[in-house]
Amino acid sequence: MKHKHLTYDQRYSIEMMLKAKVQKKIVYQTLKLPESTFYRELKRNSKKRSYNANFAHMLADELKRDCHLKTRLTSSMIRLIEIKLKSSPIIQEPLPLMYPFII
Repeated sequence: MKHKHLTYDQRYSIEMMLKAKVQKKIVYQTLKLPESTFYRELKRNSKKRSYNANFAHMLADELKRDCHLKTRLTSSMIRLIEIKLKSSPIIQEPLPLMYPFII
């Protein structure tokens, strides 16, 4: 199931409606949002019982930017892992070394 990304305008509308004490069900129905998307937005981007569109949008942008970063296994990381494995009392036999993904 794909989750929807909210725009700043949608977040601002959520903030204003919640401040006006509109029922949550009416908020997500008015904005034509899936219920799960709406509640996930509140859970992830609210701070202490209040929802702020600017804060929520900033957090969402950070998550969006950081989710595409991938950890890459560098040769120095591989050397460190090999050293740790060699000194491990659990590993008795040498492991086959196959690193086609080294940077």
